Amino acid sequence: MTLSRGWSFAAAACVLVIALWASGAPAMVYPLYAQQYGVSEFVTTALFALYPVTLVASLILWGSLSDTLGRRRVLLIGVSIVAVGTVPFVFMDHLVALFAGRGLQGVGVGIAMGAASAALVEHSPRRGTTFASSINTAATASGTAISLLSGGALVEYAPAPTRLPFVTLLTATIGLLCLLCFLADARVSQAKSWRPTPLHLPTANRGSFWLGVVSISVAFVMGAVILAVGAQIAGDLVGADNALLAALPLASWAVAILPASMWAQRREPHRASLVGGVLAVFGLAAMMLAAGYGSLAVFVLATIISGASYGLMFYGGIGLVNEAALRDARAATLSTMYLVAYFAQGATAVVIGWAASVWGLATAMAAGLPVIATLSVGVTILTVVHRRHQGTGRAISG
Repeated sequence: MTLSRGWSFAAAACVLVIALWASGAPAMVYPLYAQQYGVSEFVTTALFALYPVTLVASLILWGSLSDTLGRRRVLLIGVSIVAVGTVPFVFMDHLVALFAGRGLQGVGVGIAMGAASAALVEHSPRRGTTFASSINTAATASGTAISLLSGGALVEYAPAPTRLPFVTLLTATIGLLCLLCFLADARVSQAKSWRPTPLHLPTANRGSFWLGVVSISVAFVMGAVILAVGAQIAGDLVGADNALLAALPLASWAVAILPASMWAQRREPHRASLVGGVLAVFGLAAMMLAAGYGSLAVFVLATIISGASYGLMFYGGIGLVNEAALRDARAATLSTMYLVAYFAQGATAVVIGWAASVWGLATAMAAGLPVIATLSVGVTILTVVHRRHQGTGRAISG
């Protein structure tokens, strides 16, 4: 017995929902961990940073594994590892166990995401990749929003607030594993052998490549602020004394990514990155005002603008990298892009956590947010310069 095309498509989308749910699951619990274990923001942001590091390593090592073993097998492997990584958050109290679990979650998501994206295209009810890409975006945004809102509600209103957010994730993950057992699978070529996805720098059009990498890296850096210390900002600086109320602006960030991404997919990559860079500056300025004056309303506005800028800069950056990538080296080029972007995200989280533990969160934000805003201005300037350079090159060659 196998699932129909429609159910197989839905199952692949659910994998992406679970992947981003796992990504954001600890976000509302970080302040509780700091109290429970008596640790600073440096430790909780290091716990956050471990996830993107293991994810990108897994993506590079096993991102193409489903081309050899088939989508169903690899999805079962990846989602099973996510489930195993969630177990320490449910049953164990030692901080080392949480780090081990977080690392396993990153490995599982890295294995599953590539296979899920490919399965979406293969089981899509519509021809082409546009519809599958739109559902991919919607699924990932939904997963992040679910993790934040459910986490906020359970932290505020349920018993065992450090465990129940992960009980719900583990339950959903086990249910998904049962569904994936019946996933329809495409025939796999027996002649194709698996090998790790190599890294690759394009030899031509490197300007587009590096502009795309910088655009995506700045987007991921903004994401690090929201997911690593967003709950602390909402609670300590903005005055949201209710965890669900604190989760609302963070979930608004995730939801705002969706319409911005849809708009960006239909625009030239340069334009998407340019508009995203401008919006990022306004979003970060609003976040500084919210933190400085303790305004929850301004913080909600800031997260919505930042979410929109994330979607624009991410999809604009992807488009620029794809412009530079040779067809035969596209996967390797994208792996290089993700390596840089996830490293930037993890490093940002750790630096902000260290600064907050030394000088306090307010000082860390007052120092860090202008730096990120400056990087966003840099993306805007580089995009304009690169676009003009391309236009000049075409005019000369014409």
